[in-house]
Amino acid sequence: MSAPAQAVPDGTILVHAGFHKTGTTALQSALDDARIALLQADVCYPGELRSHHRAAMALTGRTWGWRGQGGRPPREAYWTQLRKEAVAHRGRVIISTESLSLADDAAIDRLIAELGARRVQAVFTLRPFAKLLASSYQQYLKYGLDWTYPDWLEAVFRNPPKCKPSPNFWRRNDHAGVIGRWAERLGPDRVTLVVLDDRDRGALFGTFEGLLGLPAGTLVADPAAAGSNRSMTAAEAEMLRLVNAGGAREWRWAEYQDGVRRGAVLRMVEARRPGPDEPMLASATSTSSVIPSPPASPPGRA
Repeated sequence: MSAPAQAVPDGTILVHAGFHKTGTTALQSALDDARIALLQADVCYPGELRSHHRAAMALTGRTWGWRGQGGRPPREAYWTQLRKEAVAHRGRVIISTESLSLADDAAIDRLIAELGARRVQAVFTLRPFAKLLASSYQQYLKYGLDWTYPDWLEAVFRNPPKCKPSPNFWRRNDHAGVIGRWAERLGPDRVTLVVLDDRDRGALFGTFEGLLGLPAGTLVADPAAAGSNRSMTAAEAEMLRLVNAGGAREWRWAEYQDGVRRGAVLRMVEARRPGPDEPMLASATSTSSVIPSPPASPPGRA
């Protein structure tokens, strides 16, 4: 068992800046649900949304959606309001968005300057790399990818860091490089790395309770969030891939988001419980039992 995390100094703005697919949604849902309890412990989780993705994307200038097909950066006001609320709170503050793993040097410098160099510390959560692959692929499917999983894996590892179908994959998963950029600015003593163990599901919440000086049990899993964020089975993933390959990527982003991301896919993962005989994507691929599919269309953009 790992030792309990030591609380950051009172007044710290703790920036949870990554990484993707490391329990971030579960943690953000728990923080969102516990906002009142956090304030009672003099800890602020600023804003009203579950996570701080929009503020981070405004800060970094990243587009939400498909560029040229209705996608656009979130309004600067998301970052401005988050900054004001975080700076105004004199106790501990927690900001959580894995979108900050894509922040370049200028965005990191701006964040530190505007939140206060003396107050900012960074924390990163990390899982074994192999466990990130299938879940990352599924996330890209929800963004319009129409490559098969084996083809996508080959592209990821054959030509890093470009990875044609998912150009941000290695940017956000260059774990040493990302942590190094933050450590260069904050100092290594103000950057924390939390390595997760899938055998201890409570370790993530317990570690952040320790970092924030919260009583044990303040952060608890949200069953609704877990249901809406479950992994797809191999068959479900293939169905979504075929939807994308069938021309959905030619839609406007708003149409795709409403009809596929928030429509068919969300209803599927929330309302459906896979049977015990339905293989998950990684296990199905490793045993060559992925359901047969027609020849893939030419690779699309993602």
